[in-house]
Amino acid sequence: MPARVAITTFNIDRFTDMGSFLGEYERIGVDRLELNGRVSQRVLEELLPLIDRGVITVASVHNCCPRLETPGQPEPELSSPDEGERKLAVGYAQRSIETACRVGAEAVVVHAGSVSGLEPLERPVIELFRAGRAGSGDFATARTRFAKERRRLNTPFLEACERSLLELSGFIARRGLPVRLGLETPYHHYGIPLLEEYDRLFDHLGDLPIGLWYDTGHVEVQTGLGFVARNALLARHGERLLGLHLHDCTGLDDHQVPGEGAIDFAGLVPYLRDATLRVLEYGRKIQPLERIVSGIAFLQRSGVL
Repeated sequence: MPARVAITTFNIDRFTDMGSFLGEYERIGVDRLELNGRVSQRVLEELLPLIDRGVITVASVHNCCPRLETPGQPEPELSSPDEGERKLAVGYAQRSIETACRVGAEAVVVHAGSVSGLEPLERPVIELFRAGRAGSGDFATARTRFAKERRRLNTPFLEACERSLLELSGFIARRGLPVRLGLETPYHHYGIPLLEEYDRLFDHLGDLPIGLWYDTGHVEVQTGLGFVARNALLARHGERLLGLHLHDCTGLDDHQVPGEGAIDFAGLVPYLRDATLRVLEYGRKIQPLERIVSGIAFLQRSGVL
């Protein structure tokens, strides 16, 4: 298995001691981790001695890490037109960057934000799709209405997102930090960035330490709903590909074991390089471990690992 394969800490909150946690990961057979947003400050402090001794290697960190201890409150977004919320989100992302540098990770995965207030327009699209009516006129009308309204509203959110990314890039540059930001492909169509928004951001951000983080399940959902052509993003921005979250998807249900869903993983291979980070991102409830291991074997047969 390539050295650049990692797995997220998708189940870390099930364990009360690091010994049991490490034992499970050893049985899976992957010794590199992505520290995700479930890692608390306490757990991070327990992991640090293991990281320092080389027992654990961290490939990437997912913003926000350590997790936010603000129960009942939504996570602030980098794309918020509200300057107070945006600045708060930038501060949390800076903390994740500092975490990444402390643990020796080379990438911080970020959700760039969303265009708020569009959930009611997405709901009929989802409901019609799940009802098996994706080929209906009602579905086409609902999807068009949703996409049109999103385009109408997106400008202040995209501009706020760009300001945030510029500030985070400046934070990295001023401190000379050896880390890059990966802009994760969104699950929802109201998420940022979409294909044409990646075009704008990468054009405006130029050579700043920001790349594409391709989430296979999220893209499959957007492809299934008809919002983007398969592999269109990789065809256009494959040279900016920093890493992937690898999981399968059936319909709108992602974070499944690779090989148990509908994704054509072999189709990703032409866009991958040795330097591309590959992170397995399973759902929290996936058991037994044999299923997790079988997904890794499937990805190896597909040429992704």
